[in-house]
Amino acid sequence: RAVFSAGSSSCAPTASSPQSTAASARTRHRAGKDGFSVSLISLFTAHPPVGGHCTILPPRFASSFSFMRRNFTQKIDIPPGVLVYFVRLFYGFVVLPKTHDERTHGGTNYMIRILTDSASDILPAEAAQLGVDVIPLNVTLEDGTVIRDGVDLTPSEYYEHMAGCKKLPTTSQPSPELFEKFYAEAAAAGDEVVGIFLSHELSGTYQCAKLAADLANVDNVLFVDSTNVCLGEGLLVRMAAHLRDEGKSAVQIAATLEHAKEHLHLVAAIDDLKYLRKGGRLPAAVAVAGGMLGIKPLITIKEGKVAMAGKARGLPGAYVALFKKIEELGGVNPRFPSLAGYTISPREVNPIQTYLVDNLGLSEPLVRQIGCVIGTHAGPGAFGLAFFDNGLVID
Repeated sequence: RAVFSAGSSSCAPTASSPQSTAASARTRHRAGKDGFSVSLISLFTAHPPVGGHCTILPPRFASSFSFMRRNFTQKIDIPPGVLVYFVRLFYGFVVLPKTHDERTHGGTNYMIRILTDSASDILPAEAAQLGVDVIPLNVTLEDGTVIRDGVDLTPSEYYEHMAGCKKLPTTSQPSPELFEKFYAEAAAAGDEVVGIFLSHELSGTYQCAKLAADLANVDNVLFVDSTNVCLGEGLLVRMAAHLRDEGKSAVQIAATLEHAKEHLHLVAAIDDLKYLRKGGRLPAAVAVAGGMLGIKPLITIKEGKVAMAGKARGLPGAYVALFKKIEELGGVNPRFPSLAGYTISPREVNPIQTYLVDNLGLSEPLVRQIGCVIGTHAGPGAFGLAFFDNGLVID
């Protein structure tokens, strides 16, 4: 019995690598939109065809490899569904479907790998679904224990632990070695990498990722500074995965993201600015002024930095102020997804969902929990929305 398999395993990372959470998805995301990619991996291996062609070798002649290759090899060009049915019915082959990010140039297949950091708050399960790789940042607890963001604790577990901390945990960027290993594996497989990272104004992760490319001596990586974080960064990563699946090249993906980020906004309501102040992400004077008299401050990301966007009295006032700020920033573009985030309970974003769907007639936003690194600085009770404004047009 002959067996068909979708491509070489050399492109997939080892299970021990930080990017292994996307390994299964990368298997699914290995080829173009039409047809199937098959390669015969028995003794009588035929060269894998391109573009929906399949080389069929009748099993009854397997005893004579050279005779079969010379006389009984048939090239069949048929629709994918018919191909699967025909092969399974008559030959018992196993055929794996093609997927979306394999490119063929001069007979060489390669993948586009989408890489990001855990500040995008894309957890392992969703990363695998999207076919992206996530390098975790680190959180150091008050007892000195270091956890990997989004890996060792769920956000809910982390917030429970954080509530009992006397000293605020600290966050740190990944080691260059994690990036270096990822780049080297991609280069060895002939793959390109599009890396989308949180703002260099808020973390050294972007610089660390670029340094690692120099250390690995590779030129297969395109870097995108999201100039954003958390929900905003996550929207760019999802856009990158979508563009890859549409068949765009790495250069096209990076260029589109650079354009899109100029129309990307994140607005959030913070329950207490002391976390941003303690983490050094907001000047102390601004934090004190914003937290006076029971006022709920609003923050945004401006030129890659955390900035005050307004303030309101009480929780209802915070939602109203957030909605007004969204409109001031150009409104939510209905052609692109928006992303709502919460820290403790998904109920925190219910008014945002109601506003977008019932008041504006838009689609429901994606809803995700804000992760450990960002939650350390935003604090419990934070919620917000990331969106592209109405000025964004992508050809």
